[in-house]
Amino acid sequence: MTAFKSSYFFRLIRKDYNPFTPDIITIDNEMIHHKRRNWYLLSTNYQKYHFQYIIGLDVRQELFGADIVIETSGSGTVYLKGFSKSSARQIASMCSQYISKNTSRNVIDSLNTNLDKLANTKNAPTSVADELIKLKGLLDNGLLTEEEYTRQKQKLLN
Repeated sequence: MTAFKSSYFFRLIRKDYNPFTPDIITIDNEMIHHKRRNWYLLSTNYQKYHFQYIIGLDVRQELFGADIVIETSGSGTVYLKGFSKSSARQIASMCSQYISKNTSRNVIDSLNTNLDKLANTKNAPTSVADELIKLKGLLDNGLLTEEEYTRQKQKLLN
């Protein structure tokens, strides 16, 4: 888990005058955790965004510091202000890697499930050759690894 905290100096420039309400972002393999104390310092607002549901992540660099904009399919757009440029770039880099891993993992899992169903049915509407062509296309597009391709190919041929 990696944690990042927004800087009071960069938030002050953006008219966030309370020094005790930084944005704290923690990133793990599956999601982004966002914590921020409310203005009155009575409670902490906590949200988490799973990489599977993140549509886009943008770093907006200003003269001083950078802002991070996260677009999600469920929560809408989230603005995190007051990070240093290097921290924002590091956050974006880590998130991009995790987003691609989580997205491809879900696509591969659903493909494996569907291919298992097709391989187990007796009255399959498509031929084995058609399925092999589809598998080869998935391999060429980078959605399947060589190992997954070989495993699914053996399932179809048996």
